This record gives sequence, C-alpha cells and structure tokens, in this order.
Amino acid sequence: MSDNMVYILFYFFLCEFIFLFYLPRNKSHPLCLSFLIKNRIIIPLLRKHPLRTKRSVNIRSVARQASVSPATVSRVLNKEQNVKKKTHDQVLSIIKASGYSFKPGLAQKKHIAVLYNNAASLAQNYYLPPLLANCEKHLVRNNYSVVFISSANFDYINELQFHGFISLVHNRSTFDKIMQFTGHAPLVAINSAYSHSCLKKVSFVYSDHSQSVRLALDYLAGLGHNKTGMISLRYQNDTLSFERLKTYLDYCRKTIGKTKPNTYLFLCDDNTIGNAVADALQAGCTALIASSETCSLKIPHFLAQYNVRIPDDISLVTFELPGISEFLSPPLTSIRQPIEKMSEKAVELMLQYLTGAKNIEKNIKFDNNLIFRSSVKPLFR
Repeated sequence: MSDNMVYILFYFFLCEFIFLFYLPRNKSHPLCLSFLIKNRIIIPLLRKHPLRTKRSVNIRSVARQASVSPATVSRVLNKEQNVKKKTHDQVLSIIKASGYSFKPGLAQKKHIAVLYNNAASLAQNYYLPPLLANCEKHLVRNNYSVVFISSANFDYINELQFHGFISLVHNRSTFDKIMQFTGHAPLVAINSAYSHSCLKKVSFVYSDHSQSVRLALDYLAGLGHNKTGMISLRYQNDTLSFERLKTYLDYCRKTIGKTKPNTYLFLCDDNTIGNAVADALQAGCTALIASSETCSLKIPHFLAQYNVRIPDDISLVTFELPGISEFLSPPLTSIRQPIEKMSEKAVELMLQYLTGAKNIEKNIKFDNNLIFRSSVKPLFR
C-alpha cells in the first residue's frame, strides 16, 4: 500500500471520528454515513442503555423531596408519635413512590442527652458520676447513643437533634431553663421533684430526702444521743438541700417542749464548714449529721484538726460517698441513695416515652438505706 493511500485512509477515519462525536445531533452533513450512524444507531442505544447509573434512594433524598429534615424521615420510619399526620403521610407516600427500602437493623441510633449542672457539681456531689455512668450503661445497652451536656452548653441543645433528655440538675432556675430548651421531647429528671404536672412528657425519679433525714435522726435518738447537730450548706434553689433542711426543721419544731433530743442547725458556706464544726462542738453536740456529700467529706477533716475522735468523742452520720465512705478511718455510717435503681428507672421511663406507651408514671420515689459502719457510738451504759 502506497503512502498516499495510507494518508487518505487516515484522514477519512479522522473526519469520520470528528463528524461522529462532535457535530450537533440535528445538523446533517454531506457524509451521510456518519450522520446516520450517530443519529440512528449510537444515540438511541445510549438513550436505551445510559452509561450513567441511576442514583440510589436514601433517607436524605427522601427528606429533600418531602422538604423535611432527615431526622423527621427517621422518626416516621421508626413509627414515633411526635410527627404531624400530614407530614407523616407525605413522607410515607414519597418513600413508597421512590422504592426506598428501610431496614430497621441499619437505622441510626437515637440520641439521648444527659444534662448536668457543671463540672464543679461533679466534683462536689460524689453520687453524680455513678449516676451518669449508670444512665450511660442502661442507654447503650438499649442501643441509644448518649451525649453529656453541661449547663454551660445548654444553648446548643436546639442546634442538635435529640430524641429525649435525662436531667441530673437540682437547681430550680437551671431546671426551668432546661424546660425551655427541651421542647416536645420527653424529659426524665433524676433527684428533682418540681411540679410540672401540666407537661405530658415529663417524669421525676428521686430518692426520699425527707425520709433520709428522719432515718438518721431516729437512729441517733435510739442510741441515746440527746444533742444532735446538722451541718448544712447554704444552697439556693436546690431541691435536695431544701427537702433535707425542711425535714430537719420540722423535726426540731416537734421536739420543742417534749422529752426528745435537742437538735441544732449550723448553716455555713463551702469555706466555713470548719467554723460550723467548731460551733457544734461548743454547743456540746454528741452527734453530727452532714446534710450533703461535700460536708460528709470535710467534717471528718476538721474534727481531726480539733483533735476530736470519731466515734469516741462525737458520732457522725453522713450521706454516702460512693467508693469513699467505707474506706475512711473510721468507715462512715452513711445514708445511701439507690443510684442504680434510680438510673435504671429513669431509662425505663425514657424508653416508654419513645415507644409511645400510655399511662407513664410521673413521680417515682425511692427510699434510702442507712449503712451501719463505725462512725456512730451508742451512749447507753
């Protein structure tokens, strides 16, 4: 084959390639072969069998078509009750039309926010870390994801999608702030007993703080302690301290003019617990009750500074410091809150709310236990 023939064939196929792929579809050309091949064979084949595969339908595409958030589509798929009927029907119709297949086993976990006051409260209230840990354990066991949020970050609650809230906040003003942020999501409060009976999805799980104080006072009175003092911090808007103080004051009023032990109340700040201990010793108290976990840890320290021995010189009843009270010297007789039961019950109530159960309990109260150790001495001969 001559060189001229090679050049002719090369230019012919080059022109065919250009005409085949780069000329507009609706423009005819003298080289009818290219025009026919492109418009009668290749283009119909591409239309019938497109090279680009169809996008798979997912929860985001369904949400985009329904003009709702993916969280709303998730709530519809999980058959939750907090979706309007119109929105619910619209999302279901789009799911049916698009052929979206939903597998419950692959559904996203529901997010539960566990709210607490601040880092300082974790350091001062020694029962809070076990409560947080137990709530997390029970929620994770039921396939829920847990997010811990302190009061400093409550403003971010509205920006995140939570299915429910568990509150460990005791301060009244902070709790009212939580009520504003949680909206229509269910809320279970532990160790708070504020009256929000008008709200449908709020429950309270708490220990009987009044019973705990009466338990300690009756126990000491039964051992012959005629002068009992209670050292309490000046908390504001704190339901735990308020209930304990109220019960103690009621007990004091009932003892006036009767043959019952004399009772004293010593209020102090976090920095003046030592002064309150000195006042109690000067008043001649034979037994002390610590009204909070912070006092429970500091009172033995100040008694040791004043060379007062427990229980030889004075008896002491405290609130349980988990993992601490039993290892102090001497081991402290303590009032123990049912932490495991409260956290388990709180998660149980949350599950009932999320599954649409009816007649859910609003107030669940647990009794405290008195743990007998070596910090109380009977005064009987």
